[in-house]
Amino acid sequence: MDLKESVRETMTAEHISLGGLAKMTGVGSGSSWSQWMSGKYPGDFRKFDKAAKQFLSFMNKRSKLQQEEINFVDTSVSVKLSGALLDAHILGEIIVCCGPSGIGKTRALLEYIKQNTGVILVEAHRGYSAKTFFTQLIEMLEIECSHSINDMLKNSVEKLKGSRRLLIIDECEYLNLKTIDLIRRLNDFAGIGIVLVGTNQLYDNLMHKGFEQINNRASKIMLDVITEEDAEKIINSVLPGNKVCREIWEYASQNTRILCKILKRIIQISCFDKNAITSLMVKQAAEMVIR
Repeated sequence: MDLKESVRETMTAEHISLGGLAKMTGVGSGSSWSQWMSGKYPGDFRKFDKAAKQFLSFMNKRSKLQQEEINFVDTSVSVKLSGALLDAHILGEIIVCCGPSGIGKTRALLEYIKQNTGVILVEAHRGYSAKTFFTQLIEMLEIECSHSINDMLKNSVEKLKGSRRLLIIDECEYLNLKTIDLIRRLNDFAGIGIVLVGTNQLYDNLMHKGFEQINNRASKIMLDVITEEDAEKIINSVLPGNKVCREIWEYASQNTRILCKILKRIIQISCFDKNAITSLMVKQAAEMVIR
């Protein structure tokens, strides 16, 4: 297969347009790449040849990395969090789940959503307001109404009442008192289960004056860091039969996110040969990850 055909085939497989190819390579435009493809480019075609080879090399490496995605593995954190989600879902209760950053909370949420129906996931962020929350919620529920908070709350309640759905809000440490109080009213009026997930900062926030209403209604689950046994399960799911499990664990700082980043770097450094992994590679991979 010649160079042009390889580029064309890769573009088709990855749904990349000629304009997208130009953006990715930083060379030419969609029309000039079209001319190069047909062998009619009037200028210096060698820069397109070079860019095409670099593009194919990058896409090949990207494909290998995607094949090495770390699949979900149940840990002590995910088991505890999944149990809380199920309780809230079935019983229509409010549950607050707090734990350190990077222990796999969001990954466990996504796995629960994958395995269960009727779940709504909202992800908060810094500066998140009550209006932002309800605007996002009515879009997810496909509700058309004015964007006043009262109207959005009323219509959301009407849509959710009796639905037995579960509302999960992630990164709730960014929510202010007003937003949390209005979310509480969704539980009061619609009877749906609600799970507020965040770092330990969320727990600290709820201890402040003004949060009594949510504290009186909500159960609280405190999540801890992953255990060495958890780490072994994750490592062996990626590198079965490895002899460096303990060394990887020591660099991971009891953090799932850091552990997964180290594992990906190890695979890169070893050039995808999982049988060639050494202690030096583990050290080099760990040094590449900000901890």
